[in-house]
Amino acid sequence: MKRLLFVSSLLILMISACKKEKDNLLTANAGADQTVVPLELVELNGTATSSNEGYSILWSYDGDVPEEEIKFQDVNTLTPNFIPPVPGLYIFTLTISLDGQSNSDIVKVEAVGALDIGGTLSENLVLKNLEPDPEKPDYMISSDLVVPSGISCTIEDDGVVIQVQENTGIVIEQGGKFSNYDAMTGQGFETLFKSANGWKGILVQGGTLSLQNARLEMAGQSAFASYSEKGAVILTAGSILEHNFSNNVYSGSMATDFIMEAGVSADSVFTDNVLSNTIPLKVPFQYLSKVRDDNKFPSEYDYIHLIPKTDELETLTDNIFKMSGEKYFIDGNLHLGASLYIEKGTELYFKEGTGAILINGTIEIQDWTGSGPVIMDGLGSAPWKGIALVGNSRLSLKNTQLTNAGHGTFNTPLFQSEQPAAIYQANNYSLTVENTEIKNSGGYGIYYTGGENGILYFNLFNSIYQNTHFAAIRSTVGSLRYMLKKDHGNTFLMNDGVAAVLIEADEEFTEVQGTWPALGDDNYYLIDTDLKRFSDVSFKILAGAILKFTKDKQLIFDYEFADAFYFGAEGTPDNPIIFDSADPNAKWGGIRVNGLFIMKYCEIRNAGSNLLPDAPFPTNIFVNTDVQAAALPNQFKNCIISGSAGYGAIVNKWVQPGWDPGNPDNNIVFDDNALGDIFYISD
Repeated sequence: MKRLLFVSSLLILMISACKKEKDNLLTANAGADQTVVPLELVELNGTATSSNEGYSILWSYDGDVPEEEIKFQDVNTLTPNFIPPVPGLYIFTLTISLDGQSNSDIVKVEAVGALDIGGTLSENLVLKNLEPDPEKPDYMISSDLVVPSGISCTIEDDGVVIQVQENTGIVIEQGGKFSNYDAMTGQGFETLFKSANGWKGILVQGGTLSLQNARLEMAGQSAFASYSEKGAVILTAGSILEHNFSNNVYSGSMATDFIMEAGVSADSVFTDNVLSNTIPLKVPFQYLSKVRDDNKFPSEYDYIHLIPKTDELETLTDNIFKMSGEKYFIDGNLHLGASLYIEKGTELYFKEGTGAILINGTIEIQDWTGSGPVIMDGLGSAPWKGIALVGNSRLSLKNTQLTNAGHGTFNTPLFQSEQPAAIYQANNYSLTVENTEIKNSGGYGIYYTGGENGILYFNLFNSIYQNTHFAAIRSTVGSLRYMLKKDHGNTFLMNDGVAAVLIEADEEFTEVQGTWPALGDDNYYLIDTDLKRFSDVSFKILAGAILKFTKDKQLIFDYEFADAFYFGAEGTPDNPIIFDSADPNAKWGGIRVNGLFIMKYCEIRNAGSNLLPDAPFPTNIFVNTDVQAAALPNQFKNCIISGSAGYGAIVNKWVQPGWDPGNPDNNIVFDDNALGDIFYISD
């Protein structure tokens, strides 16, 4: 009995030992814990698992991210894989089973840091918000991210943070596309481009860019190998700017915030952006119509850089441009056939040696909007050519400081000017200069050529002309009556020997008429043509006016039968009217009056260089009237006649006491006249 019990016990012990040995072989090993980068393929390693053959394998997942999003593959093998879509902790359990027995082991995989997306893309790339912490990057660009033809890189989540390493950037090649635009909301996903020490920026070379609601920090640090100029966002010719470039914030840009070359397809507008660089924009002039006035510029910046059409045979037409109180630089001659409206407070600078040519175009100061004067100058006070008007062009300057213009003439295929001037008007259309200062012109202030046939409209009031190299205003004979009104209110601060107003002949001579006002202080009209009146028009010169004639030039006021118009030169004791020679070493021709006239408090000096029409001798003034004129109330009183190369005055037999220069009651003073004071023609 004892022997049987012993044998049974031994059998039980042997069975128990075999079972323990089998259990010991069924050992799951899920591998070592791992630290990985989001969006990279991760392989789990259960190959250290030990067991007899024939056991089953099953991996299970436990985590906050749904299993279908991690793309967990090969879960019945010892080496499954998955892709962590976001940073975080991913926990997996390996379970092996055999003959009703099982054993399990756990492995932890932590996804941390940003995904490196540098290099040339070979397939479309979709960027998501991977990192829950908004301060940490989702992606890292460690080398230039190149989006080639046929490939797109799109951002499809708010809060995507892209860390860009120093001296790297994004290149969108021809046919490639980079976009953060959300078609459902019609605006871009919120995106942050950041860098510790600065980055190159975004270069679009023939590709397509859509960017809204993005923040670009410290871009424009260095140039791309394929483009020499630095900029935070650059679009070259042939590129496409798709959708509005809007609600983007530049912060600490190390070069121009936004550069667009001519030839970019951009029907979209530039609106509601925050800019940071000293040169915020560099764009073609024609894109100015799409730059809205809700953009925010730095409190201190140099200018908005505008590139006019580089082909000098082209004129900007069919558009309306507006400058809204910002600072602008025009980098070349501007041929403008469109309308440019400028608010008060705007500063407009031109490249040295260039200017604006209006060819059926308009520049108008909108003095009811904005505050402060409009500044027009060369960049860095450089000399520039000024503004020229051709065809049906209109220039309206109000509350403007036009400085350092008039240096050089225009000589482009579309227009050539004859003289340098701050404003060169080669048309007959419209010019307003009001409450404006024209200063330091290298030529004339305003040069009017006489223009073409058409409407003639001048409004020159209350402006200052200072330090112009030539006359402040150049006019043809027949046009001055339109340019300077009696109450013009202009101030002329001229250098010694420089006339305030130059009068030259019309291409087709137009007679002198209208009213010439005084020019203030010692400022004078320089007359470099004969002044003639030959039809029923009046000509009046107001008190204080000074007229200086070049050699041999004359003032001839002819009479016609039944003429009711007259020549009037009525000075005052304090403001006499002066007729003199422009050259102290040369005489001028003098005055011939044949008709009604009134001359009071006039000084007629240094004439008689040649014979006036029908005069027998040289003289300062020749009064050659007839019976009818003698019966009307002509007056010639309180005048001084001096320095004649011939007689002081020559008068015919119809002289009446009211204007007889020899009548003591008329107080005519003669002095230093070479042939005598008065010569009377008896018949």
